[in-house]
Amino acid sequence: MSTHLYLKKMREKFNNISKKNKTIIIVLIINLLIIITAHDYFLVSADYVNGDLFKPLSEKKKEKKIEFIKENPDYEMDDMETYEVGRNTRKTYQIKKDLEIINTFTSKTKYLTLVRIRFYNPNPESIKGSVNVYIKDESGEILGETNLPISKIGNKRMTDFSFTGNTEYINSNRIIDFNVINEETKGIKAKGQDLSVVMEVKGFEGENFAVYLSNDRKDDNQPQMYFVQRGNNVAASAA
Repeated sequence: MSTHLYLKKMREKFNNISKKNKTIIIVLIINLLIIITAHDYFLVSADYVNGDLFKPLSEKKKEKKIEFIKENPDYEMDDMETYEVGRNTRKTYQIKKDLEIINTFTSKTKYLTLVRIRFYNPNPESIKGSVNVYIKDESGEILGETNLPISKIGNKRMTDFSFTGNTEYINSNRIIDFNVINEETKGIKAKGQDLSVVMEVKGFEGENFAVYLSNDRKDDNQPQMYFVQRGNNVAASAA
């Protein structure tokens, strides 16, 4: 059958469809075109630990792993395993004055939305000062910055430093998920870039405050923080 005859036959079939069904078909086609042409508005978040994609364990596997760790206290977890079970890494770096720690990483997502850093902070109400976090590119340009008072930093849990303007809200409400998000919360466009995360402590007064260090990364010249990068990918390429 020629293309002309095929199209003529399809047109005749379409004309025989009720007006209501025609409207439904047209709406569905329009929605499909919007999704195809504007796919960058449909993003899904993903976490990366030392450049590797984090895939949450099932509850059964998580319980089994936690039980294994309890039964084998000398077992040394890597950073990914630590993140999987929500535990602390082995070492901390004590903070006793204003300082700046700079670590490098490669962005694995199209848009970087936040960095998660784990602190030891048993008495947050007794400490003054703030933690400022910056993301810089290789030229030293600041691509994003955020901060949080030390008094609002949790103890032995990940603190989220967001580059979409809601750091304090996220940490006070613990609203952390992997849901599809919209255009307004894309974050820093950073796919494949070599970046620096700068953790700066300012106005520090107090004691018993520390940042957890990576089990995997070592550097004699700079403490290597235990941190996780979270970002957004287009849904089809998030895996």
